[in-house]
Amino acid sequence: MGSAKGVNKLGMFDLLKGFGMCVIVITHIVGYYRIKFIGATLFFPLWYIGYGLMPMFFLMSGYNFRRKSFEKCIKQQAGFYIAPYIKLAIVTVPVYCVLHYLTFRYKAGAIYETKNMAMCFLFGMSGPTTFAGYTFNYGVVAVWFFLAMFIGWVLLNQIMSIKNPKAAGVVVAAVSVAGVLLGQFCDKIPYCGEIVPWCIPQGMVATGFIYLGHLMKKKNWLSRKIPISIIIAMFVFSAVCSAFGNLGMTNARWNHGIIDVVASGIAGFLCIKAGIGLNKYSGKAVMFLRKVGKYNYWIISLHCFEIMAFHWTEFALKMMDKGLGVVAFIIQFVICVLVIVGGIMLFEYINKIKVKRKIKNKI
Repeated sequence: MGSAKGVNKLGMFDLLKGFGMCVIVITHIVGYYRIKFIGATLFFPLWYIGYGLMPMFFLMSGYNFRRKSFEKCIKQQAGFYIAPYIKLAIVTVPVYCVLHYLTFRYKAGAIYETKNMAMCFLFGMSGPTTFAGYTFNYGVVAVWFFLAMFIGWVLLNQIMSIKNPKAAGVVVAAVSVAGVLLGQFCDKIPYCGEIVPWCIPQGMVATGFIYLGHLMKKKNWLSRKIPISIIIAMFVFSAVCSAFGNLGMTNARWNHGIIDVVASGIAGFLCIKAGIGLNKYSGKAVMFLRKVGKYNYWIISLHCFEIMAFHWTEFALKMMDKGLGVVAFIIQFVICVLVIVGGIMLFEYINKIKVKRKIKNKI
């Protein structure tokens, strides 16, 4: 048995989460401008990491899984994921309305688009689609992850009530496969478009990843020395799938179905296995990534607010028409960073005030 420094310690995944947050934010902004020379498509390592990125987050979450009563699980996970989702909607929708009117000076259009965005949050649509005859022009961007995480944890919590571990594993696998099929063929369901509301398929697939994260701790996969031949086989399989498959978990799309799900899960695990070894290093860059990882859920929320509230598509099109795509990317990136940093500072200030009030009330 080998050992890895940092395994089973508080904050052991902060470095990986921080790196993942940076990749998510940068690739989201790059997508507006099609700047291929810094896009993940040209660099296999980034492409491979991107393939396993979302499974990696679910795996890391599952590492701390503990079964609870149904009521306690719902309450806890709602506090972790549904509460920030609702808060984000409450803040984003009115800000979007104001900015839309200031941008286009068209009141009726601002009202219509704002209602559409509110409906997008209400139905938890991960992307533009139609449902029950209604057209959704937006998606909830990266916070689909909150809905999927909530569903995945609640489902796994109930499945783990099965006393036979093997039977529980089979049920988890069946739920994950059903999630893939629901996502792939949802357009065959009456009144449903290309995306299922409330990120249900993503949550069903996330159940499998969270379960594997639970096994990762239970079976000591991070500290256990795995034969190099198995590591190579896992890497080759997942690398080939990442090159020829496609993981569009945001909208529950997998080109090769369950094969892509398995391969991306392997890629996520290998990224965690490799990343854990980096915890022994220190330095300004490492400490920065750890701090980013510590605030990962806040960063997701603030980044989604910035993307959804601001009219970046209009800005990007105008700047690219002028041949200023790179300049526009830099401007948007700087504003994004300012929103995230400013938001975190505001949240910390509010929390300090709350703590002081609690202390005063106890005295």
